[in-house]
Amino acid sequence: MQNLKKRTCSKCQFQAETPDKKCPHCGHVMTTQLSVRITGIILVVLGSSLAIFMASLFIWAKEMIDRAGTPGINARFNGTREEALMMFGLFGIVMFLGVAVTLGGIWQIIFARRNKIIIWIVLLGGLALIIAAILFLVRS
Repeated sequence: MQNLKKRTCSKCQFQAETPDKKCPHCGHVMTTQLSVRITGIILVVLGSSLAIFMASLFIWAKEMIDRAGTPGINARFNGTREEALMMFGLFGIVMFLGVAVTLGGIWQIIFARRNKIIIWIVLLGGLALIIAAILFLVRS
């Protein structure tokens, strides 16, 4: 007996109960709801870990900058105000990406399909991160 599972093409949204892993209409990979939900769980774990790590790093850096110059404290920050703002801006963009990836994973767990709007938000956030890094390097 063949292993018939309901599969959906991630490109053309064709659905069928089939053992085939390629879409008969466009040739793109067809996925099961279980595989999409497992991917969603992975995205939630990675995205939330990234967001939490960046938030912790943000708090640690802010404390270090606030304590810089205090007698008896070894923390110091030799950068300018603009460099600090750029650093916190990059932290914020990466935190945003972590939250967006987490939301995308939650969507996949609940609805067993990808949300293209969230995917575009993550891609545009990544592009913003790259542009911010390039601008920072050009200004330095």
